[in-house]
Amino acid sequence: MAVEILERDLGVPITDMHGSDIAYDVHVRRVFLRAGLAEADELEHMVDVARTAHPDRPGQIDFPAWQIGRTWCRSWAPLCGSCPLTRVCPKDIDAAAKVRGV
Repeated sequence: MAVEILERDLGVPITDMHGSDIAYDVHVRRVFLRAGLAEADELEHMVDVARTAHPDRPGQIDFPAWQIGRTWCRSWAPLCGSCPLTRVCPKDIDAAAKVRGV
């Protein structure tokens, strides 16, 4: 995630972004589980899911997933109807019931 922030937000030129991954963040985990992208709340599994979804640069998924988790897919009272993923998300709220910050 730090590499993505350096490149995206600070404009630091990074020559090889292939190794960038998602952060094992509470918001990212909640979105991955509720949206059916991930089946288990495990670090390696979440990283593998991101690498499969975006093999060239899995870290690019981090910020959008974090933003969705923080804005719409909240732990309490999720705003599914206004979420950008509403058309494709199965809205499995219970799948992330045990997700807590690490």
